[in-house]
Amino acid sequence: MKKVGKSTVLNRIVSSPVCPGIVAAMLAGYAPGIMEERAAVSAIAPDNTPIPEPGNGYDILHHTLELRPAMDGSRIAGVQTIQLRITREGLTAASFSGDGFAIDSATIDGSTVPFRQEGNTAFALPPALSTAGTELALTVRYTAHPERGYSTAGGMLWTEYFACDWMLCAQNAFADKATMELALTVPAGLSTQGPGELQGIVIQETGPTRHNWREPIPHAAYLYAFAVGDFVSARDTAGQTQLLYTGNSGDTDEAELRALFGTTPSDKLGGRMVFARCPPCDSI
Repeated sequence: MKKVGKSTVLNRIVSSPVCPGIVAAMLAGYAPGIMEERAAVSAIAPDNTPIPEPGNGYDILHHTLELRPAMDGSRIAGVQTIQLRITREGLTAASFSGDGFAIDSATIDGSTVPFRQEGNTAFALPPALSTAGTELALTVRYTAHPERGYSTAGGMLWTEYFACDWMLCAQNAFADKATMELALTVPAGLSTQGPGELQGIVIQETGPTRHNWREPIPHAAYLYAFAVGDFVSARDTAGQTQLLYTGNSGDTDEAELRALFGTTPSDKLGGRMVFARCPPCDSI
């Protein structure tokens, strides 16, 4: 059953052929401040017009995410705070890629804000925060059911490329780079790989564990990813660069992991480069 929000109900009331006095009475009894809410939703985009393109009018500075992925790949629950800076004077809404998020709540600097989902997801900006140069924090609690770049196999779960299917971001805003803190809550006994470096693991006596990752170097959203599973790892070096190979403990061991990687001739690329071999691909 499709959820019906306040703005949908209000649109139906206003478009109904009834006496204006009755409409006013219905609105007055429906919810305090509903006219203000409709004005805020309309500010995102006028009726029957597309909402703003994702990534336009703002610069994302930092993502803070708390994620609980279901290991069967069916869903992921998240709380995300996006620190962003307004770059377009008078921006009325911040828009992000996709509309497949079931949003439980959305706030800016602690105050609830309306949002609209139609192809993409846009959050209304209070007029006081729409001035170019203003920095704000948008916090969204949601559940997502990713359809792309979200895979499971052999007891593992991993993401790739389509980060905006499991977090709020602008998929094609490649020049907008941000740092990230990611907390993954996963079943006890499993390992994780995430962006940047592992900051620590919080182990509970019973229940899941929390793995905290931090990436201090700004990246475009499509480069962010994570993996969960029962992993085995092998370490190596290429010059002064530390390398980490990770695989499913049920399918491989450290020696086999090393065998899956090779080197390119240094005289061709001016140095050692490591790449993963794909034995089934050798005959292509």
